[in-house]
Amino acid sequence: YVRPHFVASQWRAYQEVNEQFADAILEAVGDEPAIVLLQDFHLALAAAALRRRRPELAIVLFWHVPWPNPEVFRILPWAREILDGLLACDLVGFHIQHHGMNFIDTVAMELEARVDQERQAILRRGHRTFVRAYPISPDSAEISMASSEPWAIRAAEALRETYDLGDTRVVLGVDRLDYTKGIPERLAAYERFLELNPEAAEETSFIQIGVPSRVDLAEYQSLGAEVEAGVARLNERFGGRRGRIVHLITQNLDFRELIPYYVLADVLAVTSLHDGMNLVAKEYVASRVNRDGVLILSPYTGAARELEHAIQVSPYDVEASAAAIARALAMPESEQAERMRSLREVVAARNIYDWASKMFRDIKRLHLAPGGFSLARRR
Repeated sequence: YVRPHFVASQWRAYQEVNEQFADAILEAVGDEPAIVLLQDFHLALAAAALRRRRPELAIVLFWHVPWPNPEVFRILPWAREILDGLLACDLVGFHIQHHGMNFIDTVAMELEARVDQERQAILRRGHRTFVRAYPISPDSAEISMASSEPWAIRAAEALRETYDLGDTRVVLGVDRLDYTKGIPERLAAYERFLELNPEAAEETSFIQIGVPSRVDLAEYQSLGAEVEAGVARLNERFGGRRGRIVHLITQNLDFRELIPYYVLADVLAVTSLHDGMNLVAKEYVASRVNRDGVLILSPYTGAARELEHAIQVSPYDVEASAAAIARALAMPESEQAERMRSLREVVAARNIYDWASKMFRDIKRLHLAPGGFSLARRR
């Protein structure tokens, strides 16, 4: 919950960029029938630009971030333009059903449209838009395989030496430096955990990977400074003879570089304040080939709907979050194994390829359904 700032010049730039994307798409498509897959909030207006010039195109947009409830969305000065843009799509996808229902409710409140709750479809100006949920997942098989290979285990051992972790238990956070990820709240929870458990300063270490994000924006610069200050405060208060018990890594890590951190971590803390899905939680689960480790998960992530055997705790509740860290570190191996077995079954049940193929199967099915759309060229 952050107060937004609306800048008309930025909105005009957003409109221009969407028009440019539409131009590029039409150039690539030519005169042939095509399915266009748009990704995320960056291109909310592109479908409308495409539809004006090529009404027969099949257009899908997947919205990766949470869709707010109607009361929150309606403060946007350009709310109707955004909705009109999305309703130019034939199919709009969200990570979870709740976000899709928020979108349908928003349309019902803001626009004159016929909403079919049963079919999860919206009819406006003669065009029908279907709304569906597609929970995204990583390639769990690839992550599991990589995590069990000797190089990953050796790299994890090297990290323990690099950061002088000794035999301490490791709590890990992996995020973009984004104010929605709850990193300051996570640091506050770890600080409270150490206050309640002073001996843990000698027995645990905390590694926070914070990938720089939108570094030219003042809000993100402020967040980066806040996180750095929080890490410095924790090390000063609790570092003692170890010096540093919290390590902040502010660099981009590719897939191969990230795997050893997952292998190393006894606990992964995902404390997002608002997240469409959060693939980091699923990646960690996929990496735990020995069924050990504990996932602490914010209920405000889409992943929380699927990963029910994680320790779920509100990042806004510092005391409960501190208790969750203590519980995770003290969890018996048998309970870890049982929880992780269930989590891994969920993550292995679908992957990124399932996510994509299900959308395209739905396009084909809806194209054939009465009242659906057509992939054939209209004359």
